[in-house]
Amino acid sequence: MSKLYLGSHSFLKEKLTEIINNNKGKQITVVVYTNKQRMFLKEYLTEKLGIIYNTEFLTMMDLSKRITNIEPLQDFDKELIIKRILQQKNPQLEGLYTEFSSLIEVIKEHQLKTEKLSDFVKEIIKEYENFKSTDYYDREDVHIKASETQTDFKTETLIIYGLRTLGSVHRKVFEKVKSLANDIYALVPVFPDSGYYQNYEFFEETIKFFQNLTKSDKQVEQTQDENIRTSLYIYKFDYENLPINNQNITLINPKNEIEELEFVASEIYKIIDNKSQFYEIGIVIPDIPKYIPFLKEVFTKYKIPYYLLEQNRYIDEPI
Repeated sequence: MSKLYLGSHSFLKEKLTEIINNNKGKQITVVVYTNKQRMFLKEYLTEKLGIIYNTEFLTMMDLSKRITNIEPLQDFDKELIIKRILQQKNPQLEGLYTEFSSLIEVIKEHQLKTEKLSDFVKEIIKEYENFKSTDYYDREDVHIKASETQTDFKTETLIIYGLRTLGSVHRKVFEKVKSLANDIYALVPVFPDSGYYQNYEFFEETIKFFQNLTKSDKQVEQTQDENIRTSLYIYKFDYENLPINNQNITLINPKNEIEELEFVASEIYKIIDNKSQFYEIGIVIPDIPKYIPFLKEVFTKYKIPYYLLEQNRYIDEPI
């Protein structure tokens, strides 16, 4: 049996519990987004089901390492290689090693063509690959090798949890693994009628891939939860005509980051006027680096004390 489930994390966690409970005695492999998500799910399932036997939790990287027996370069080592190459080319550019590392990751993960890149950028990428040669593998190399390598890895039930976007190399790994599992379940935190699904085609591409992988139609969560229903209108940008009157969530469509943070600042002072303290207020920002200069400008203007914490990406790893 194979199934594809779409919905909120609350719904998906219930389905995950149900699947594991119904497959007691079988070998189960759960592939998750990050190590933190693995920890959260194990704690949740232990609380619900007690001690779980014959079940392993792997990240995508863990899965590819299991298939290939290859340990990839750490991000620090990869960036050190790129930094050395940039220093040799132009010492003034060595500070761009992080940006080049991210660029190489995206190109390889999605197997993008590089014809339109500048000759300089293509040369940096070429020298990086030549330096690694066949002695070192970065994370994307390991995924590529996993999709091509013969393996004795097998599992009776494969559960893919929390991955709503997949690069080309990740898809190839799952295509490889599907023949090594009897049953495949994909649990994806997305709603087909949501604004982000309708406006960003890679979500739709991922769902189509999982439909082909599981060879099943999608089962979508049906919910009357007003918070979930309101969230479906994010990125539809018609916030003045919402069919839902939600007292918990307000959607706004600011022109820029300054206007957005001005609104946040005014809301903070409304909370403070109700006898709360600044330290009791939290702001979740999906892309902190993008907002840092605007945060400093607006919060300084309004005399709002703040500090930044990047330990958890709540968008990808909700509690």
